[in-house]
Amino acid sequence: MPSKISREGGASEGYSFSRYSLKKLINKFKILKSKNSNIEMIDAFIDKLNKKTLNASSYQIKKVRLTLDYKEDYLLFKKIRQKLGNFSHRKEINSFLKKNFKISKINYFRNKDWENKQKCQIQNEYKKI
Repeated sequence: MPSKISREGGASEGYSFSRYSLKKLINKFKILKSKNSNIEMIDAFIDKLNKKTLNASSYQIKKVRLTLDYKEDYLLFKKIRQKLGNFSHRKEINSFLKKNFKISKINYFRNKDWENKQKCQIQNEYKKI
């Protein structure tokens, strides 16, 4: 599972599953197979599985949204790329954002929109079960 900082809005890591765990998850929750299912966040479904949470990197920062769901997310990445180039290391990106924190405000407000959308989708999916 992503680190706590990532799950609280930083979106700096994603999920990794073994084939066995993924099959177990899908078999346990048939709704995940459905073409009508619109679940993006699966935290509610993985509570029963053995899981390991990543430790946050020492250079990870809070209150920065590094995911690509909205136009503003793209604009933030565009600014970073213009300043640091196409192949910057995560440590360099985080350092840049710490020094230029105002840039992170381009998209950070979208965390609340995204969170509300996810809660609504999860509630709708649970109603189908």
